[in-house]
Amino acid sequence: MTATVSYIKKFNLPSIDQISNKNLIITALGALAVLGGVGIAARYLMQPYQGKDEWDYRLFLTTNEKGQEATLDRLSKEPRSGNTIMGVSGFFVFNAAAARTQPDDLSILLVDCSKRVEFFWKNILPKLQRANDRIDAMTCICNELTSNANRYYHPEEVSKFTAVNGQIQEAKPEDPKQERLTPDLFVRGSVIPSLMNEVRNGSSWLSTDEKFKKIQKIFNEKRFHFKLIDLLNPKSAQELKEFAKKHQLTIDTLYFSNVFSPIYNYATSEESLQNRHALIQELSSRGTIIIEANDLERNQTIYIK
Repeated sequence: MTATVSYIKKFNLPSIDQISNKNLIITALGALAVLGGVGIAARYLMQPYQGKDEWDYRLFLTTNEKGQEATLDRLSKEPRSGNTIMGVSGFFVFNAAAARTQPDDLSILLVDCSKRVEFFWKNILPKLQRANDRIDAMTCICNELTSNANRYYHPEEVSKFTAVNGQIQEAKPEDPKQERLTPDLFVRGSVIPSLMNEVRNGSSWLSTDEKFKKIQKIFNEKRFHFKLIDLLNPKSAQELKEFAKKHQLTIDTLYFSNVFSPIYNYATSEESLQNRHALIQELSSRGTIIIEANDLERNQTIYIK
């Protein structure tokens, strides 16, 4: 009981007296403590969003960068130089992996400095591994965003996850399987319209069952890795080099997004360039594809080392 109370205080949750079903909450928290100790319980009860200062650490799923379709088309044509796509944060990394040639031995290394992103993947990965198809996977994703909205987003945004817009697009998809996307799912999915747009325009790893199965196979064969790390930390290059060596990962594609743009991050231009150079130096080889979006317009650029 003492441990249960400490969890509630530590993570700024409602007190037990404020919760109507006290026995259920106490039982659930107690079970977490028994099954995995304080560590597992603490991770499960990750602290809700506290303020706008955490904006950069929220969950980003889709990219707002321009030129994604052209980048994916290029990736579908370029020869492979390694067995791993490494990238930051969101679903673009999976879109890239689904577009890449010879996917049967491809691995994904997703890196991010946000514990909210780590929390998302710990929660969603087992569900994606079990999903019957892409529609089932999208349902799991929307359910996760809904049930844990206050873990991922600022309180001012959480209302978006419960508000019924009334202007939800009731698409008439050509794929009969999409009929299983119920109106309720469209309501919940409306908070991530960019994902639905990617699905419909064909760029998403969830656009077809063939693409989804490629990524699901990576999940199920344990070729997906998540690494909690800040790429702006000067030690990150060496740490990732050691991680890649341990897991026998050779980098085919590096997706940095706008991480090294001084426009968008806390590092100086010189620090950003130094960290970027170190990562490329330690992780890439001849033929490695590097994707960034450093300008004000967030245009994706792609070049080959």
